[in-house]
Amino acid sequence: MQDAVDFQPASASDLGWSAPGRLIATWREPGGEAEIVEWNLAAGTRRVIDKAERAVFSPDGRWILLLRAERWWLKNVRTGKAAPVASSAERGFAAFSPPMWSRDSKAFAFLESADPPPAPKTVPVSEADGVRFVDVGAVADGRFGPGGTEEAMMRSRVRIGRVDAPAIVRAFDIAEDAAYRGGWGKGGDFYFMPLEGHWYGHRSRTTIRGLNRESGRSTDLYAQPGLMQFGALRVSPNGGSIAFTADVDNRRWDDFDSLSLLDIRTRKVRRLTTSLYVSDFEWAPSGDGLFLTARDGAFSQIYRVDLQGRVRQVSKGDERRYDLSVSPDGKWLAYLAEDASGRRDLRIRAVASGAEKTLATLAEPARAFGLASARQVRWKTSDGLMLHGLLFLPPDFDPTRKYPLFVDVHGGGPAARLYLFGVLADRARLPLEWHAWANSGYVVFVPNYRSSGEYGPRVAAERYAARDWDTQGIRQDAADVESGVRWMMGESYIDPSRIAILGHSAGGARVQYLLTRTSLFAAAMLHDPIPSGALAQNLAMMTGDYAGAPASVGTTGEPVDENPGAYSGGYLIDGARVRTPTLIMVGNPDKGAIDPRSSEFLFSLLRTNGVPSRMVRFVDDGHNPGGNAAAIRRYREMERWLERHMPVR
Repeated sequence: MQDAVDFQPASASDLGWSAPGRLIATWREPGGEAEIVEWNLAAGTRRVIDKAERAVFSPDGRWILLLRAERWWLKNVRTGKAAPVASSAERGFAAFSPPMWSRDSKAFAFLESADPPPAPKTVPVSEADGVRFVDVGAVADGRFGPGGTEEAMMRSRVRIGRVDAPAIVRAFDIAEDAAYRGGWGKGGDFYFMPLEGHWYGHRSRTTIRGLNRESGRSTDLYAQPGLMQFGALRVSPNGGSIAFTADVDNRRWDDFDSLSLLDIRTRKVRRLTTSLYVSDFEWAPSGDGLFLTARDGAFSQIYRVDLQGRVRQVSKGDERRYDLSVSPDGKWLAYLAEDASGRRDLRIRAVASGAEKTLATLAEPARAFGLASARQVRWKTSDGLMLHGLLFLPPDFDPTRKYPLFVDVHGGGPAARLYLFGVLADRARLPLEWHAWANSGYVVFVPNYRSSGEYGPRVAAERYAARDWDTQGIRQDAADVESGVRWMMGESYIDPSRIAILGHSAGGARVQYLLTRTSLFAAAMLHDPIPSGALAQNLAMMTGDYAGAPASVGTTGEPVDENPGAYSGGYLIDGARVRTPTLIMVGNPDKGAIDPRSSEFLFSLLRTNGVPSRMVRFVDDGHNPGGNAAAIRRYREMERWLERHMPVR
């Protein structure tokens, strides 16, 4: 496990093009500085352009926007001179996506958002009649505004600059929580997707808006309820339409993102995909279609869709392909690809022939370690849904032996894909910790669950129809995990008396719920789980530092007085049913960890009932391990817990 945690791959990100046939990316060797690297596809050469964390070339190739030490610079390609762009860090704003160039290469735009105001470090203490007290409402007004009004929570903006005056950037405020997807049309219009969250008393919504860079006037072109937090848009090459991703079926959350087309003039919308959960997408420069990646369990495939909605699959194989980028001349696709062995490549694919080539290998753990046998598996639930999972068998696997089973339930909750990495080695984003558990003698099973998104819009529709999004989603997901475990128990090489389960974050909630309903497991481990249902979640969001905050309307889109049951449900008290030896690990909420009160309550119930239990609070870490030492400390806790309650033998 030390090897798995310490392993650091090279990284490539922000794929783009400096010119047709010239691919650029941010490249970083392990422990090294970030560099902007360019590959000349025709010559087969590679060179370093600059030292920077990000680079975006203008369409005409004359300018580069470079990010260095949290500051953007505008560099003239011909002269090599660079000038600082007006800072975007003031007032706590930050850009979560690269800047976007106008089509005439004369202007650029940033979409910037900021976190809600942090809890005050010191609470103002008043005094009257010789008595000191805290006016909790006044503190809440200062943090959230009276009633959590939109004016108080305005935390986003568009900033537009010009190449002839990079030190002067105009800012346009947005009355939504977040804005980080956008693009330029023809002329002076900039299009973006502002998102309103379902917290602080707001009803969530997602819109597509046009902003004229000269007048500053903005216009809504499309709107739908729901928080499409992964929604993105791309303006067509002719500037007449906008392709965008959103859940157009249930309109609550991005439970199942499809690709749609918005006509800018008529504002009519046509849906292009119906059966794919769409992730990345880019226009073909010809404007007659788009390339996209869509989920395939832990992996993803590349497709092409035309403007009539006809879909053609481009790639195959058990790999995840992401960060898709189309060359300006439409001849090449560039993307990253990774598999369950931890191999990760930067690749290109010729559009005409389909020939694929690896430009660079970022990680190839099989060269250094003896890995498990890894593959994607599928099983059918009792209601007929085919789910995906990952399976890792020990390197010296003997099908005549009986192996203990280690089950790892991923986090993320609704719309979260089946990740190719676990909580311990999350810094490298590689699946090596599962290989390490397999090397220790476990069969490792990483199940997916239905709310993760790719199983079609009906799954979310049934959850919302129950008007109980929180426990309903968790209950069904927990049943999916159990069905996968029972399917694995049917394999002759699994010892049904030695099954352990780990759940991180939202996966922790699903495991905790499952523990209240079954005694399948010899040992359980919860890692910084989310609160145990709606009641615990709302208590966490409306007490302590959040006392006085308006009630969240949740992803149900229903205010608390319209559907109180959705806010008071959950399985907090059901923790009294748990009889499985349980290790609980939490972080520090001040550093980004989940509110621990649900975990503390469960721990108290376990101790009250005499159930073997241990709770560890990592005071220097947030939701995830803060470094390699912290990850290994968690591993030692888990290893000892398993040795105590489920030894490998």
